[in-house]
Amino acid sequence: MNYLRNGLVTLCALTLSVYGHSYQTAAPEIVYLDNSGITGPQLQPLTLQDTSGNDCHHSFDGHVVLSIVVDTSGNPRNIMLSEPAGNELDELAVRVAGMDRFTPAVHNGLPAAAERLLKLKLKACIATMNNAQGQPITVVRLKSIENQELKLAGHDSQNIALAPEHHITPSEEHTAPDNVPSLRKVGTGVRPPVLLRSAVAKYSDEARKDGVTGTSVISTIVDLNGFPKNIHVVRILGHGLDQQAIDAVKAYRFKPATTLDGEPVQVQVSIEVRFRLR
Repeated sequence: MNYLRNGLVTLCALTLSVYGHSYQTAAPEIVYLDNSGITGPQLQPLTLQDTSGNDCHHSFDGHVVLSIVVDTSGNPRNIMLSEPAGNELDELAVRVAGMDRFTPAVHNGLPAAAERLLKLKLKACIATMNNAQGQPITVVRLKSIENQELKLAGHDSQNIALAPEHHITPSEEHTAPDNVPSLRKVGTGVRPPVLLRSAVAKYSDEARKDGVTGTSVISTIVDLNGFPKNIHVVRILGHGLDQQAIDAVKAYRFKPATTLDGEPVQVQVSIEVRFRLR
């Protein structure tokens, strides 16, 4: 088995849970990675109303770099993490990119698809709101888009399959999508996800006091954008360490799995989080 090692963290062999969904592979299109023979694409201005409200506190900002394909209609497709911040700004950046619209690239007088890096500087804040049960919860809200910049992604053109369009709106922030993409199996025309950023799991006071060491195994789905979803424990270590492992995996960021044609797909992975006392 192949492992991706990062300190005491090991990304284990990829596994598949079958949901029974049918899956159709998208037809690949020619996507230009540089400016040879094309002009554009260009980002159209995007103005978002500040919905942070008076209950917003602790503002913070940062940069996130995404990989996107601007299709022939000027819509963003294949939105994937490239240089994540490792915090809530990553998901905000993906939402903003999903709302962006572009003037498409042009090749020989016709619209053309182009892959680009999108660098975003965002300002966010932490707010308190009530959930459906009336209980107070803490959420992160977007205050402003400080800057967006398109950069070249490569030096050639290639055939890339484009993921279905997903127009993201702020109202989707706390709702589940109606259509969950199928899980795919790595090794059957699917490249594995690549770990871009990990987090160190903290020791619980109980485990440190009792001198507990070992490995907690976490299962998660790496979604189309590279975020870990549906995180749960598959091998229990106990002593409060499993929750610490879950909290660490929540901060993981990936380049998502892709088909051989470059279309992002969801896969399920197992992650070993090792705890050792020094």
